[in-house]
Amino acid sequence: MNATKIQTLPSHVAIIMDGNNRWAKAKNLPGVSGHQQGVERAREAVEYAVEKKLDTLTLFAFSSENWGRSDKGSQSSNEVISSSPRRTGT
Repeated sequence: MNATKIQTLPSHVAIIMDGNNRWAKAKNLPGVSGHQQGVERAREAVEYAVEKKLDTLTLFAFSSENWGRSDKGSQSSNEVISSSPRRTGT
């Protein structure tokens, strides 16, 4: 993860994960590809937070507005999130 040097880390960082589907469409990829990339970026954020010993990391990944999307869109994002391999901490 590319981050500028920060002298003092905040105790809580929140990330709103938005735009995965738009990213995929801009690259002429299926929406599920965007969700897969989003999972990878989330994993990187978690690993970075652990490495830097951040107290709290919040990832906001699925809002109530997502339920209003097509069944296929909601289903694909849920499948990607639930099928992503979990890595255990050290």
